[in-house]
Amino acid sequence: MTREVVRKNPLRASLALFATGLLVATALLAQQAAAQTATVTGTVVSAQSGEPLSAVQVSLEGTGLGALTQSNGRFLILRVPAGNYTVNAILIGFASTSARVTVAAGETATVDLRMAPQAISLSEIVVTGVAGATQRTKLPFDVAQVRIADLPIPSPNAAASLQGKVA
Repeated sequence: MTREVVRKNPLRASLALFATGLLVATALLAQQAAAQTATVTGTVVSAQSGEPLSAVQVSLEGTGLGALTQSNGRFLILRVPAGNYTVNAILIGFASTSARVTVAAGETATVDLRMAPQAISLSEIVVTGVAGATQRTKLPFDVAQVRIADLPIPSPNAAASLQGKVA
């Protein structure tokens, strides 16, 4: 600043000096905060095939921090406070998995996870024809259950299903 500006408007000069100091302090605080946090990165693959898994929900237990894996199976979680964490991975069709990781300030911790395929189990479906809850004995129709063991097993191929039915 020139002496001319300070002489003409000392308040303006003081505000400019204050704003400059504020910018420097903010930059230093941001730099210090970045040095106190870390990054967690890694890859999630199928335990069966070794193929990378995309759209896996990866999170650090108890922090609210997390990420989704990319198509190459990689994930990146930024601004993680230093400490010990459990990394959880969840994907439909796979058993959830977890691993422990220690995160040091200013460092990058790497966690590689393997997820085993797991069939999705569904609970039974009940279909009723009444609007409210009614005792089974008071219903005007029969109630039956269909169990998976009672269902016919489909033929493994078209020729086997036609066998004995076509002359």
